[in-house]
Amino acid sequence: MNKVSKAFGLIFVLAFETIGCMYSIHQFHAGDTEKPAKIESVKKIVAEAEQFTILGIVKNTSYADEALHKLVAQCPNGMIQSIGSRFSTDLGFLSWTNRIRLEGYCVVAQ
Repeated sequence: MNKVSKAFGLIFVLAFETIGCMYSIHQFHAGDTEKPAKIESVKKIVAEAEQFTILGIVKNTSYADEALHKLVAQCPNGMIQSIGSRFSTDLGFLSWTNRIRLEGYCVVAQ
């Protein structure tokens, strides 16, 4: 093996090993909670959505709205409280995936 092929092999292996190794949480927000007079039921609800980006080119720009609609659909007869939102990014080779996760509690009052 000559030096050029060894160098190319080393670069290839290093590039391959770093794909998808990085992860970043950008923001986390937590909402308020109000206690209703009488509670019939409380359940935790979670919704997630993502946006894949390659070289800065995206197709899905409404992924946050998508996550919100998924969360609201899980609590049709109640009120969503204590909403927490997490925005994070999975970094890859020349691409990344933006993710949003919404968590809350569906409170159904009597």
